[in-house]
Amino acid sequence: MIILKNIDKKYHFKIKKTVSNFLGDNNINSQSSVSVEFVSSKKIKALNKKCRKLDKPTDVLSFPIWKNIQDIPRGSFSRYSPLIFVKISIIW
Repeated sequence: MIILKNIDKKYHFKIKKTVSNFLGDNNINSQSSVSVEFVSSKKIKALNKKCRKLDKPTDVLSFPIWKNIQDIPRGSFSRYSPLIFVKISIIW
């Protein structure tokens, strides 16, 4: 599943295609979940400060859905077909 937030609809197809190609090219399970969000430099700076303790903006931040590896449901991925669950914030 690919979730897009705060992104102009004219970019949806291209972003979804890029993410889908990346997942397919890397043999990542099609049941994976990727959320892409465009944010302001102010918001990405705040996220960077909160999550990485760096008080400056950055181009891209990515976050796993689970904070602890133990929280990932058993059987969610294998060596050959991993599931990924990630949120990506991109400065716009």
